[in-house]
Amino acid sequence: MNCPRCQHSHFVKNGFINEKQRYKCKACNYQWTENHVPRGRPLTEKTLAARLYCQALLPWAIHECHRKNASHIALHHP
Repeated sequence: MNCPRCQHSHFVKNGFINEKQRYKCKACNYQWTENHVPRGRPLTEKTLAARLYCQALLPWAIHECHRKNASHIALHHP
């Protein structure tokens, strides 16, 4: 296992969080847990929602667009 940020192989155990072992890189001080699952929505989905919001679409319309494949939605500025 290496540091996810700098790929350095020198790290130490750094306690537990939610019963998962934490690690700390000795090179860049980055802290992580093994098998971390990112939270939130993908960046592409957030970007699409922000663009639709800026085009003054109602929240229900944004929700409908997210149900469809994002690659088929054409975004045009008024």
